[in-house]
Amino acid sequence: MVSKVDKNILELLQQDARMPLTQIAKEVGMSENGVKYRLNKLEDQGVIERYALLIDPKKVGKNVLAIFNIEIEPKSMKKSIPLLTKTDEFIKVYHTTGQYSLTAMGIFDSNDSLTKFINGKLLNEFSIQNYTVNIITKQYKDSFYKI
Repeated sequence: MVSKVDKNILELLQQDARMPLTQIAKEVGMSENGVKYRLNKLEDQGVIERYALLIDPKKVGKNVLAIFNIEIEPKSMKKSIPLLTKTDEFIKVYHTTGQYSLTAMGIFDSNDSLTKFINGKLLNEFSIQNYTVNIITKQYKDSFYKI
């Protein structure tokens, strides 16, 4: 559990991860050293996993976002998951309940590159029993957890 002050610090960093410690300290009414101590503690506890740069995929030529529902042969699940997570086209891979054992999100330059990925890589390199692909046509919300 995080304190109210820690939540305030996290909220400020979620708005601007490059905010200087002096400004954070001023906003939460603490010293810079106090803020630095709390940030180190939050990092050590795993509350803050990392500081990252978020890139808009469309601005770098990735125009197709697709959701894959994948059913892997049970006997090859253990070796397939690490390989799927190392696949550059997939940005997220989840183990799920229901008909499909995995759900993955992939980004592609075009529909042609998506088709080439499916036929050239996905179906040839993995023991897939069944799959579906849904292409995202419009996004209404895409966010990360906010404290």
